[in-house]
Amino acid sequence: ISSCGELLLAESEKIVGHAAKSIELLIGYTVEPTLWLDTSAFSKGLFAQLNMSSLGLDENKGPTNFQKIVIVISHFLSSRYDKAHAHVCGIIGAFFEHLENSCEKDTRDLVCEFVSKRQDIPHDLWQQTLGKYIQKLGPQNILQYFPLALLEVDLNDEDYEEKSHSWLLPLLNRFTKVTSIKLFFDHLLPVAQKIRQGLDEKRVRPNTEAARLYEVMYIQIWELFPKFCRFTKEDI
Repeated sequence: ISSCGELLLAESEKIVGHAAKSIELLIGYTVEPTLWLDTSAFSKGLFAQLNMSSLGLDENKGPTNFQKIVIVISHFLSSRYDKAHAHVCGIIGAFFEHLENSCEKDTRDLVCEFVSKRQDIPHDLWQQTLGKYIQKLGPQNILQYFPLALLEVDLNDEDYEEKSHSWLLPLLNRFTKVTSIKLFFDHLLPVAQKIRQGLDEKRVRPNTEAARLYEVMYIQIWELFPKFCRFTKEDI
């Protein structure tokens, strides 16, 4: 994967395309449920140059094979690969499609780093790639990593969407499959209740742009409710 990754920097689009497709195939063949449980010994090469402790890994044991793949894929998000965004997103999307919830800890930094590239990657491409993560693992991790802060951030802040994580609402609406109602009660209902309370108590001036925006976000949250209507034993 690392060797093919260098070909993503080639001038020829044909070579870049073949390299990206090769990486996606390699991911399909190598990333399986047992891989992130593999505690294979630390190997040399690319990984010998890394500061393992800074990555939260045990220097004596070294990274698992799965952690090695995560490190290599994270490297594709560096500025070196800015011209290959479409191919990098294809690779990351293919990787997301092979994940299981048991590897959440090892992939959290990769997901957060990808989210941080939201302004650098074409919007629909970015959404589709992160959407594959949500479709495979559900929205619980994203809601935990990026809690909604719709009222905590000033609407006039030029970075409101970024700081409040309001970008989550259309993303969840587009990609969430039917999932646990407990997630809605834990992460979304409290936010909707705060917005409604603020509007009803006129903490936000009525008939203003701010009031309209909060009303839109309130509706967006409740539009998500049908996607969170799966009941489990834990929910009863």
